Amino acid sequence: MQSIAILLILSSCSFFLPSTKTKNAKTSYQMRFVPNGWSEHKTDQADYYFQGPQGASLIVQSFCNEFQNDDLKKLATTTFRSLDSSTITQQKPFTLKNRDALETRGEASMDGVKVNLTLINTRRNNCYYDFFEILPHKQKSNIGEFISGVEFK
Repeated sequence: MQSIAILLILSSCSFFLPSTKTKNAKTSYQMRFVPNGWSEHKTDQADYYFQGPQGASLIVQSFCNEFQNDDLKKLATTTFRSLDSSTITQQKPFTLKNRDALETRGEASMDGVKVNLTLINTRRNNCYYDFFEILPHKQKSNIGEFISGVEFK
């Protein structure tokens, strides 16, 4: 599943546009809570990469001074379209720590295996954030627990 997670990172919408980063986006926030059964794994491919039970993954990416003009729905749709046989089943705007956010749920096929996907994207202080959860089909989502522990600086 780790190879799947890396594939998702590399195929996400943020990699289709030229980079103009002027500061380290990872220093703009911290993940303060990790649900039971999940563990953090270091990677150069993302700010945070967590593995959970039964092959579940959560990838967190941030980009400062990028993706400020596109709406969150367009960015989420671009990410989903980059995956094989992906379908968006639900999009729901909400407020995350006093900022607009979008939760997008769907399904995709990865290496021939059906997976459930949840993407939460938001902006804060000229930075864009992707929280992307990949779950074996029909596994319960933990993204809400992760999001509740995000601390923006």
